[in-house]
Amino acid sequence: MRIVDGIARIAEALAGVALVLLMVHVTVDVVSTAVGRPLRGTTEVAAELYMPAIVFGALAMVQRRGEEIRVDILAILLHDRIASLLDRAAQLVVMGSALWLAWHTGLHAHRAWRIGEFIDLGVLRVPAWPGKAMLPLGLGALALAAFTRALRPSHEDDAR
Repeated sequence: MRIVDGIARIAEALAGVALVLLMVHVTVDVVSTAVGRPLRGTTEVAAELYMPAIVFGALAMVQRRGEEIRVDILAILLHDRIASLLDRAAQLVVMGSALWLAWHTGLHAHRAWRIGEFIDLGVLRVPAWPGKAMLPLGLGALALAAFTRALRPSHEDDAR
């Protein structure tokens, strides 16, 4: 479980770094626009590099902490043991879905790396694969986090 926590922390740190870079980038763009020299490609870099890292980097830690959005309408009507089994089944569904998505987005990221896909910013060409690679990495970490939550002892479920 410590390994999964470490992976989730690393992914969360990557998301935090991407968020800071996004804030700096947008701030520089706003200031440079105010003086008549806007940066080219801020929107593209934000959408292709920063946002995937921010969103997919945070998924595993959200899952580990149990802070995902939940609708417990059915679970509150069920016996605690059945609700716990239902939650474990849901974690396995999340794991399977995340693995399936990680595989397919990984193929897409690999293709972007292989063909040298880039974001054209005029005089600068930024590789697109790092942003695309954040999807399978974040989804893989999410799958690990969901799996470890499914294996968690029942008394930890009661602490929520």
